[in-house]
Amino acid sequence: MLISGIIAVVIWHGMFGFINYGAILPPYPYLYSGIIWCYFLRQTMRKHDFLSLYDKRYEKLFHMNPDPIVLADLKGTVKEANPRALNLLGLDKINSVPILDLLGSKIKDQIQARRVIRHDETELLLESTSFTLQVDADYVWVDNEQHVLLILRDITMQKQYQEEIQFLAFHDPLTRMPNRRFFHDKLNEALAESERNNETLALFLIDLDKIKWLNDNLGHLPVMKC
Repeated sequence: MLISGIIAVVIWHGMFGFINYGAILPPYPYLYSGIIWCYFLRQTMRKHDFLSLYDKRYEKLFHMNPDPIVLADLKGTVKEANPRALNLLGLDKINSVPILDLLGSKIKDQIQARRVIRHDETELLLESTSFTLQVDADYVWVDNEQHVLLILRDITMQKQYQEEIQFLAFHDPLTRMPNRRFFHDKLNEALAESERNNETLALFLIDLDKIKWLNDNLGHLPVMKC
């Protein structure tokens, strides 16, 4: 198409640039070849989508990303949000409440100070449901105004698993009571504190009756014998 445009411009120049048609045509008609060239160039750009190629590429990445992504101004007004962010925050919340207020004062202060945020955690409460979010933030210019681009990762389940693993390291999984490791840690802390304060530490060992009976009858799943 561009080659056709070049040929058309050359023919136009040849016809109207070197041949004098007198008063039949407006003066300097060869200058209108620029309009012909602009027409072919515009048609080529529209056909091959040159104008929005990169915009569409990043728009698809924006919408396909599994993490919530939000573009907001520095006051917290949301300009764009991908489907995952709308699903997490809700359209009503995004439109009515500044996103910085939802993310808490720590994140808000860092953004208003123009600081880059990497893997900061914050608690988000939406309709009595609590989420733990990992926040990354950086800044982009949109329409000559600085905006913040937020990537929010929902790590609620990950945090719960980590807390459960940490809990089970110091507690019995059946009774949920502190185990021997927990006892030794607390004992060492108490010994160190009594030594710092020049105090005497008293330790009581209490024997509980019928623990074996309770453990044998209530502490194990019954074994099926074939």
